[in-house]
Amino acid sequence: MAFLRNPGISRRWASAIAVIVALAFAAPLRPEPALSQAPGHPTNIDNLVRNFERMAFPEDEQFEDWGTIKRWAKPISAVIIGDGGEKYRTKLRVLLSQLAALTGLEFLVPEADSAATTQIFFSERDWYASQAARSFQRPEQVQCFSNTNANMFGEIQTAFVVIPNDLRADRVAECLAHEIMHTVGFSGHPQRTFYSALGNGNSPEVYTVNDLILIRTLYDQRLTTDMMRAEVLATAREVMVDLLERVNNSDNPLAALAQRQPINWWEFGRPGNLGDLPAARF
Repeated sequence: MAFLRNPGISRRWASAIAVIVALAFAAPLRPEPALSQAPGHPTNIDNLVRNFERMAFPEDEQFEDWGTIKRWAKPISAVIIGDGGEKYRTKLRVLLSQLAALTGLEFLVPEADSAATTQIFFSERDWYASQAARSFQRPEQVQCFSNTNANMFGEIQTAFVVIPNDLRADRVAECLAHEIMHTVGFSGHPQRTFYSALGNGNSPEVYTVNDLILIRTLYDQRLTTDMMRAEVLATAREVMVDLLERVNNSDNPLAALAQRQPINWWEFGRPGNLGDLPAARF
């Protein structure tokens, strides 16, 4: 099928989008908070662990004993491609600034970068519809979608987000928060009652306190990408007990959770071999 008028999308990325079953979302508008704030109060530890499992593992693997986490292990360079996307650069920078604080990794939003690891496409509706129809049973319900590519070590190598360029501004903001969270390693979706930007149908356009805790947990050094599901969840619970206490004792959740000393995974081996990694500083 021909790819319709979508300037800036290379054949390599367009082909990848055409054949990959991606992640999709729809959600309503919420007010945008300051960088250091996040809406809502954290839920209890059991609910956090339950939804971490649903969100960190692919939905088609949620009832399997095997499987492990995926995450970035290098700086992320995100570029906006296509007409209509530049007006959301500030919004994207806010989201990525939060992710940088939580993951300890560097996030960049250059004007242009042919070697970008994350590409955010704003496509014309016809092109978008043709791609959604290839990947989803009910494409008319898909507001936007994304996909990640990881290597055998669980390290995410590239990611893309696709958003129709005729969406309302509030819908675009929702898509950015939702799909960018997918691209950092959360391939699934939470329960409907869990307040999260990854929710479908009733979600904010910013990261909630629950989201901040889960993102910080995924990138905690105590979790490694060679752990199997049971070990991941047991360790994640230990991490979240610690993080939840920090959040409950602070009026600034992001500051309480931030990895102030960025962790350079590549200086200590791959994420699956972090036994010699020094403790993160807070």
